[in-house]
Amino acid sequence: MRWGNGDFEFIRPVHWILALLDYEIIDFELFGINSSRKSYGHRFLGKGEISISHPDNYFSELRENFVIADYNERKERIIKELEMVATNNELEIEKDEELINEITQLTEYPGAVVGKFNEEYLSLPEEVIKITIKHHQRSFVAKKNGKISNYYIAFQDGLSEEENVTNGYSRVINARLDDAKFYYEEDLNTLPDAYLSKLNEITYQAGLGTYLDKVNAIKEIANLISNILDYKNKNLLKAAELSKIDIPTHIVYEFPELQGVMGRIYLKHHNYSEDVYMVPEEHYKPVEEGDNLPTELNSLIVSLADKLFDIIGFFGIKKIPTGSKDPFALRRKAYGVLRIIIENNWDFDLNDLMKEIAKIINVEYLEEEIADFFKGRFETYLSKKNISTDVINTVIINWKKPLRALISAQALNKVVHSDDFTAFIKTFQRVQNISKKHDSLKYDGRLFKEEAEKELFDKYLCVKGKMEEKLDYLNYDDAIAELLKMKDSIDNYFDNVFVMDKDESIRMNRLGFLKNIANLFLEFGDITKLYS
Repeated sequence: MRWGNGDFEFIRPVHWILALLDYEIIDFELFGINSSRKSYGHRFLGKGEISISHPDNYFSELRENFVIADYNERKERIIKELEMVATNNELEIEKDEELINEITQLTEYPGAVVGKFNEEYLSLPEEVIKITIKHHQRSFVAKKNGKISNYYIAFQDGLSEEENVTNGYSRVINARLDDAKFYYEEDLNTLPDAYLSKLNEITYQAGLGTYLDKVNAIKEIANLISNILDYKNKNLLKAAELSKIDIPTHIVYEFPELQGVMGRIYLKHHNYSEDVYMVPEEHYKPVEEGDNLPTELNSLIVSLADKLFDIIGFFGIKKIPTGSKDPFALRRKAYGVLRIIIENNWDFDLNDLMKEIAKIINVEYLEEEIADFFKGRFETYLSKKNISTDVINTVIINWKKPLRALISAQALNKVVHSDDFTAFIKTFQRVQNISKKHDSLKYDGRLFKEEAEKELFDKYLCVKGKMEEKLDYLNYDDAIAELLKMKDSIDNYFDNVFVMDKDESIRMNRLGFLKNIANLFLEFGDITKLYS
């Protein structure tokens, strides 16, 4: 907001500036106002202008004028008021942290009042009542004996006649619940197939089609994921098809916060099985980084399909996050994708899956941009697992297989600073350096002449076989232990074998062999990041 002739911005017009250092006014002008020692109390209950003689008096002077200036003190007052109301009225009140913080920010002198809405609205789903009271009136719902009651707790700013305050609140809440009841009953009388067809009338995103187009794509993606996981469930595709079923409903139109929740309620009402009716609500999870994952396997697969549709689709139509701007929350969705894959121990190539998804959506697959995007999200994920920076830089190359990359990172994190591993890296660095410009993996073990190269060849075959066996079972700890066993043979090789032989065929054969040894570490990551 700007006003006057100045360029200053502020969310509200500034009426006064209090600026003191000990007993002295800090003299300056801002927003066209001179600083002073004056402040004001509550707009209705305060006694007008207050002169603050010293900063130590600030909080007490305002408190006497019905303004609790300290945020934490105000928040604590709200919590105590809730506890007192619960005790006096034998109610159970959920201390909703988000709502408590919101009320703390909205009030100067918060005071709790208890009101009631009409009992007839208790026939509504609990979620509808909660949303109406919390989101639309910033009030708390109350339970009695574990069941939701028709009591609510609101907060006024100051001290007024409680009955006058609750009458106003109750009038609004009853009106909102009456609307909700009408819409809810209307929606219950409509079959899911009717709402499914209405999805075709709602554009999801220009370039990506309607919501029905998205649902059809999600079905195909879910089927693709289930085949990769070798998961068989006859209800999966129906669950994917009905995942957005509540979007065209009347009640979600009026109460958008209930999207997903109402899908579950409607499908349960129409006697769908749990692995279908839970999907509309659960497939949006995880919403935030620390949010719970879906509990149903169908929900997990549809959630993954939904998030990957958005990421591949929006990248495909060139709506890519830039800097701090991410209007479609693609970073959050990518983090959710990684969590779903890793925390369910799903071992597959994410990049291969996304290429197939791009074909389903019929958009260009921007492989390089998407790779950089997921590397950034995966780096954040690994850092939250207390993986060291050098290890993160090493394994990030394997982001396409998130589960394996995480397990590899955890295994490397245990040994990366040990003496044995440090010594091994110095040895392995010689293999990497001499073979890094050699492109071919071709070699013939029968051409090895020196005993040292024959010994290393035998060791390589033995270690490679055992490593592959360990890696098949995601046992990266033991796979690293097997790799370390090559150190002495590699040292012996470089002490006794001249790789860059003047005979080109021998030289190329040795370089091809060493390239294969160097590539052993690719299972763990980019080894150069451990010594560069």
